[in-house]
Amino acid sequence: MFKEKLVLKIENKLLQASHLALTNNQPKTNLTADVASAATTIVVANWKQLLDDMYILVGEWGEPTAEIVKLGATPTTTSVTVGALAFDHYSGTPITVIPFNQVLFYRYATLVDANTVDITAGKLGDTLDISADASFTSYNDETNTTGYGYFRFLDEEGTQYSEFSVGVSYEGNAYNSIEEITAEACSMSGTSIGEEHAKEDQLIRDANEAQDYICSQADWIFELVKNDTSITSTENANSYALSGLTYALKYPGTNQGILNVRFANTLLDYIEQDEMDELFENVAMTTLASDVAIAATSMTLTDSYEFTEEGSVYLGSNDLIPYTANAQSTGVLSGISATAITVAGSEGDIVWQGMTPGTPTKYSIFNGYINLNSPVETDKAGQKIKFKYLKRLSRFDTFDDVTEIPFYQAISKYVEYKIKKRMKDKEAYNVFGEFKDMVKINQDIYFLPLMQDYTYYNI
Repeated sequence: MFKEKLVLKIENKLLQASHLALTNNQPKTNLTADVASAATTIVVANWKQLLDDMYILVGEWGEPTAEIVKLGATPTTTSVTVGALAFDHYSGTPITVIPFNQVLFYRYATLVDANTVDITAGKLGDTLDISADASFTSYNDETNTTGYGYFRFLDEEGTQYSEFSVGVSYEGNAYNSIEEITAEACSMSGTSIGEEHAKEDQLIRDANEAQDYICSQADWIFELVKNDTSITSTENANSYALSGLTYALKYPGTNQGILNVRFANTLLDYIEQDEMDELFENVAMTTLASDVAIAATSMTLTDSYEFTEEGSVYLGSNDLIPYTANAQSTGVLSGISATAITVAGSEGDIVWQGMTPGTPTKYSIFNGYINLNSPVETDKAGQKIKFKYLKRLSRFDTFDDVTEIPFYQAISKYVEYKIKKRMKDKEAYNVFGEFKDMVKINQDIYFLPLMQDYTYYNI
């Protein structure tokens, strides 16, 4: 199964599909004897991974005499039958199996999941043969100036397709895209994207390492989310998963990096979880195991073992509901007055004992949750829990991803360092020093002030 990432570049309506992914992690061998043009037999060092109808690249992408031919019958010796060669090739020439021999280009008006591209209406031009004397196949779209381009490879013989590439804007990648950032790094290193020390996946990993390093050195203004209202309070609930925030926290599972929290327009005080636990001593909470009707004289709880033998509970917007018996083995509270339940309850609704729902004033952070010091009363349910916090910057997956780091040139410098390190260039560590200097200089510009010095603004 072909799993390599496909790389598409668009400049001035010219779509360029990189061939380089086709030879990544593919079986390789080499010629052990010279071969002349028009020959239909080659001699190779290793034939055991070669099968009939496979395509092979003879030579390297971009070489004037490189070519793609199809294998004949599955070989049983080092002598291999192929389609007629167009060029002479010398002993030692690399031979690489490639899974596809053609390219199809597509255009879609909006950026979509690549595998939902309209393969009929979206197709651009004819299916194109891959030419080995270039590292990419091009298509000039003379009709469209906007939208997003895609491509996929085709095995002409087996009519098998690759997955689609990620969509790329016709306007080209942004100046702070990973493609532009790593292209600059390659230029400074005397190489090009896709070459031995600058493979696409390597460069993306390098860019992620650079971002991780930068974010580890300080708390930055560009990590700040000022007014996240993505978590909505619900009736009688006091605990909410932080995974509901728009962004992942820079410091998960801790209050570090959460500058403040508001319930609606009320600023909440932070307390440690131990103090929150003390507030909930002798408090029981569970959920309804089944629906409860108005005027019901009993209710079944999911777990009533922590509830008293007799007492009162809160359910929804009902007033305090007294009961006279608790059958813990079945979770049934009985002896409820027919006038006590005036609002029906549904399976899963929260039931409290020893804690009155109200308006929260304090919060704690524990194990991926924000916990409030009070269940949210019915009249307040639906109000937002507003966060100001430091987010974890998104990781880069493709070349068209962009960085939020404003001094993106530092990422180029780090990628240059990694490329030179792979090249065993003695200047690599000088470049790393320049990278660290750039990060330090920008700390004075983009450093986040201390929490107590930072004012909360409603937006």
